[in-house]
Amino acid sequence: MLEVWEQGLVEKVFYKNISVSDEEKEIFRELISKDVKCFIQIVPDAKKIDVGTLL
Repeated sequence: MLEVWEQGLVEKVFYKNISVSDEEKEIFRELISKDVKCFIQIVPDAKKIDVGTLL
């Protein structure tokens, strides 16, 4: 796991103001493969975005 200051060096914009590292993307893939529902919802009234569509 990277230190907080190192993460900024490898994170890329994932969705709007959300950034993730390659390691975090892999974790999302593993969760999704186990039928865990992963989505982004910036505010309660906003549409849910399926993380799998962004990978």
